[in-house]
Amino acid sequence: MRIVHLLAGGGVVGGLEKHVIDLAAAQAARGLDARVVTTASLAPHFTAGVPVVPVRLDRPRWDPRLRWELARVLRDLKPDLVHAHANKAAAAAGPVANRLRIPSVATVQNMKKNQSMFGRFDRVIAASGVVAESLGGISATVIRNAVAPPDIGHRKKAEALNPPFRENGGRLLYAAGRFVPAKGFDLLLEALAELPDAFLWLAGDGPEKAKLQAIIRATKLENRVWMPGFLPSETVLGLMFLADLFVISSRREGGPYTLSEALRHRCPVVSTKVGFAPELLTPEQLCNGVTVDGLTGVIGPAMADLEGYRKRMEPVFIRADRELDLEAMVDAVLDVYACLSGISFPHGVEIPKS
Repeated sequence: MRIVHLLAGGGVVGGLEKHVIDLAAAQAARGLDARVVTTASLAPHFTAGVPVVPVRLDRPRWDPRLRWELARVLRDLKPDLVHAHANKAAAAAGPVANRLRIPSVATVQNMKKNQSMFGRFDRVIAASGVVAESLGGISATVIRNAVAPPDIGHRKKAEALNPPFRENGGRLLYAAGRFVPAKGFDLLLEALAELPDAFLWLAGDGPEKAKLQAIIRATKLENRVWMPGFLPSETVLGLMFLADLFVISSRREGGPYTLSEALRHRCPVVSTKVGFAPELLTPEQLCNGVTVDGLTGVIGPAMADLEGYRKRMEPVFIRADRELDLEAMVDAVLDVYACLSGISFPHGVEIPKS
């Protein structure tokens, strides 16, 4: 079966790009002919077994030249199924797949004001129940973003950075992601100023970097925050072995991938009520509002009884090992494909019952 994934990402590998990279690689490993149509700058990030066809997806989604090029590429590739990822790819490719009469699937990662483009697809996958509810009546199968089992070798890569504050006796908070307003890192820094026994590793980069640095100076957090910049994914994951508490402070989020990663690394988590966090975490682990008080109200008690908090998270860790495993996610996606193709795909793992 030939599957063509459509990804309109930029040069930066975030959660959306990681999802397509991992999914296509896993499908290719199972013997499927998985190919990706995306921007040329993303091509080096895909494995050798996944052919990439570069297309000028930096153009507006309604640009007739983009649709003409997509139609030409799809005619050449002759896919059995087209799988578009996120809004821009869906808006550009949906009409083309319909016109060429190619069975189509789309994955929705985030809530947006306009989700109507997903109504053109034969099947829709949503990254969380909240995202599915945002589709305005479009039927969707919820498949959460999942990850491979943790690699203990990543811990050594993280330790090689010699991250600070490990000997200070305080609690080590950790957050990672692109520095954009949606991630709420400004709120996290303001919350940290009210938690004198806490230190923070904040990995990432992005347009809000200067704003975050200004908050650090204004709140006199220079000696309690480490911002190492953009790190390789192996190092980002390795730091989860070393931190006391992973914090998701997002205002908006579809997944998030970092929740899957932290839980599979058995790093205790607190999170705002974004993505599938409310579906997996208990009220004790969720912020009561996307505010500074909401963050301090959940981080403070977790810090005060970290060992007890970790023990109470054990059932969540066990559930994550079942439900947030990459192979289980691939099986669930192939089940969606099977509804369209009539082909029965062998499972890599036994799909757990939610």
